[in-house]
Amino acid sequence: MKQACIYANSDKDTYFNLARGVAGYLLSAGYQVYCQDDMTDTLGCPPATDSQGPMDLAFILGGDGTVLTALFTGNLYDVPMCCINMGTLGFLLEHNSREFPVFMDQILAGDYEIESREMLSATVRSQDGRQQPIRYALNDVNVVRSSLGGVMRCNVWVGEEMVSEYAADGILVATPTGSTAYSLSAGGPIVAPDVACFIITPVCAHSLYTRPLVVKDTQTIRILPQRGPLSLVLDGQREFPIETGDEVIIKKAGVSAKFITTQGRSFFSLLRTKMGEWNVPRLK
Repeated sequence: MKQACIYANSDKDTYFNLARGVAGYLLSAGYQVYCQDDMTDTLGCPPATDSQGPMDLAFILGGDGTVLTALFTGNLYDVPMCCINMGTLGFLLEHNSREFPVFMDQILAGDYEIESREMLSATVRSQDGRQQPIRYALNDVNVVRSSLGGVMRCNVWVGEEMVSEYAADGILVATPTGSTAYSLSAGGPIVAPDVACFIITPVCAHSLYTRPLVVKDTQTIRILPQRGPLSLVLDGQREFPIETGDEVIIKKAGVSAKFITTQGRSFFSLLRTKMGEWNVPRLK
């Protein structure tokens, strides 16, 4: 029997109304349906932690943050995800809740394509050589100063060559998917998701000439802070401490995020729509 799981943001899908509709469609199509822990009573489905083997499909209802959370907590790497936008910007969510159940019919009929997005893997190597793998990030990995610390100083290496010494609030390494997230706010370029690269973006650099850098995704990026304490932050959600002498190693992950697309919209069409919506003032 095929398996599917549902993750939803209760602040956006009040009372999990849409989640119930998605579950009904999946059950009628013969799927074993699982869901996040706080939805089990409402949906009458077992928790995703009880599933046997990997999921065949995942449905995520909410905003970009919901996708990032579900991807990590649900271990949805390499699982086809239908992401339904119930938030505001929603760069990661192609489908709109108003289009339900049209896209459900398409997906259950197999009438969809998969768009794979590369991810980042980070490792912290201490002075004594111990390595702590930290996995994974879809948008970005950020090495940032502590809240009460001064300017962070660090050396950044790409491959075997040192790029520069930076004085900044942080150093951000982003995927093309993450180029429209924190990196964009920090002055980084927008990169189409099918470009095989990473973006190194200094955050609030104390320099008139420091600029973002785009490198091939086959390169290993190393960040060597000159002093701690600092933090390593993945996708703006998971934080890990970094001490003086630690080295952060960032490279392409061996997994990807797989998004279901049914509309055939180009990245640039999506960009025009999303950025147009984002730049319209919101009255409260």
